Amino acid sequence: MVTPKPFKKALAAYQRGDLAKAEAHCLSTLSAKSDFFDALHLVAIVQSRSGRHSAALDNFDKALRLQPYNAELINNRASALTEAKRYEEALAGYDSALAIRPNYVDAHNNRGCALMEMQRYEEALTSYSKALILDPDNAEFINNLGRALTSLRRYPEALDCYDDALALRPDYAEALINRGVTLNELKQFADALTCFDKALANSPDHLDALLNRGNALFGLKRFAEAAEAYDRLLALSPKRSDVYLNRGVALTKLGRFEQAFKNYDEAFRHNGDAAQILIHRAMTLMEMGETNKAFDTIDQLIEARPNYPEGHNTRGMFFIQLGRLPEAITSFRRAVELRSDYPEAAWNLGYLLLLYGNFIEGWRHYESRRIQKGTTWTRLKGPEWQGEPLEGKRLLLYMEQGFGDALQFVRFVRVAARLGAKVILGVYSPLAELLRMMDEKPIIVRHGELAPDCDYHAPIMSMPLILGLDEKQIPADVPYLRADAARIAAWKERLPQSTLRVGIAWQGSASDRERWVPLKKFAPLSRVPGVTLISLQKTDGLDQLTDLPAGMTVETLGPDFDAGPDAFLDTAAVMMNLDLIVSIDTGIAHLAGALGLPVWIALKYHPDWRWLLERDDSPWYPTARLFRQRQKGEWTPVMEEITRELERAQQ
Repeated sequence: MVTPKPFKKALAAYQRGDLAKAEAHCLSTLSAKSDFFDALHLVAIVQSRSGRHSAALDNFDKALRLQPYNAELINNRASALTEAKRYEEALAGYDSALAIRPNYVDAHNNRGCALMEMQRYEEALTSYSKALILDPDNAEFINNLGRALTSLRRYPEALDCYDDALALRPDYAEALINRGVTLNELKQFADALTCFDKALANSPDHLDALLNRGNALFGLKRFAEAAEAYDRLLALSPKRSDVYLNRGVALTKLGRFEQAFKNYDEAFRHNGDAAQILIHRAMTLMEMGETNKAFDTIDQLIEARPNYPEGHNTRGMFFIQLGRLPEAITSFRRAVELRSDYPEAAWNLGYLLLLYGNFIEGWRHYESRRIQKGTTWTRLKGPEWQGEPLEGKRLLLYMEQGFGDALQFVRFVRVAARLGAKVILGVYSPLAELLRMMDEKPIIVRHGELAPDCDYHAPIMSMPLILGLDEKQIPADVPYLRADAARIAAWKERLPQSTLRVGIAWQGSASDRERWVPLKKFAPLSRVPGVTLISLQKTDGLDQLTDLPAGMTVETLGPDFDAGPDAFLDTAAVMMNLDLIVSIDTGIAHLAGALGLPVWIALKYHPDWRWLLERDDSPWYPTARLFRQRQKGEWTPVMEEITRELERAQQ
């Protein structure tokens, strides 16, 4: 069959990207021969790419009547349906194409893309995987697999995919951007910024790269640069409501409130999500100290959309800022009722319920920590333990969150052992040697090492939920950790002689400055007769030792104190030679409690959930005593109270 000349011109125009001329030549061909299949097929593709979905589908259907079993045609028609957001019909189309040609790699990939739009990420993963089996070196398919994994919050696997795609195509902008987006979600903003800069080096006007670059700068608290990145994007695409919204948030952080509100107005003018705009307006008002106006705005949103869970969650956050915790619980509970798959609201609710001692319900909601955005979670083969009999079984418990959490929850090794399990303990590498000395002798596996086979596994902080424990059932028999006897003896010889040796820790994570007690606030404690203060501080906060008030002395333990890769071995041994440990809420406090030693813990005004409210004891550590801030940020009364109690104990 001779190909008409106009259609040859149509093909040439399409190949050089001139869609208008391609369509014109196709229509010219069809005016002479209305049933010319290739022209119908191509004009439908061109119209679909131009966003004219109705016309495209009409021509796809005409072509389909001519060749009803053409898999490529059916696949392309399904892609037009995807573009038209008619996803269920698109899926049916891809399935029809695959029924005709089971190894049609593009149909598997395109099916995955439709499923991604439907937020059916597990199914998308399956489709992308099938495409990759057929074409394993296709960078686009590998990148798409990474997108599905990112959406499933399987971040390490997603990053591996992007790295593989970039190994095949080093300048692949989409893979660089998706890698950066994943790193943004992991709060690894500096590495994310590098990805976006690389993408922009080759595609300087790439809108997604510019947007996410701004988001990375925002995460790094470089708010002025973030605003500039959003400005650059708006110069290229001035009707982007999402960018105006982000720019408004950045301007809020810069204290440029009037400009922030103007950006929210622009976001609304360009058909942005009205509810999200109201939420950010309310948050800006809260940042300005306009509490009543902030609540009025969020209440206005809830009145207009009473079933909008984000509104209730935001209201709950406002109540927390005001210290109105029961009302915050009510708001978070409503948010979770409205949307069961809302991990941020569920975590907020669980946190407050645990803080109030409502452990049974609190543990259930606290599980949402495992599915929050930005959370990297361990994926293990085999069943997760749900409370089945453990006699003779091997149970792998693995640690999560920080060192303090690990030291607090490792008590459940003993519980599992008493239930008959042989415990395998997945640990942070620095804690391995300390935990190896537990009486239960768990099999220690450092994170990153291959774990031996097990019958069940569980994250260690899920043990109270699995066991159904309330406050009175918390296993608090201490000590459950041990210090090395030889180190105890060695430090006994090295420590200064004193009537009362008090170990102190005053600074925790740099991310939570509310948990820092300035070292000089310990001065009253140093003046108690017979007291020698001994620093248990490592790295952070040591600079404060050079700026002590007159008459205050703090003994330090030398450069070899807990030097090397193992954490807390010397600290535990030193603690066994002390009369008291006084610490902020940090790993030092948890270690002292786990060793069964007297520990006094200075808590900020809104304490972490594990310390509960309005009590001076702890169900977790029977040897602990709690001293609480009565006014936010005020540590002087706390340290004065600790000093009085120590003086009273010495009488």
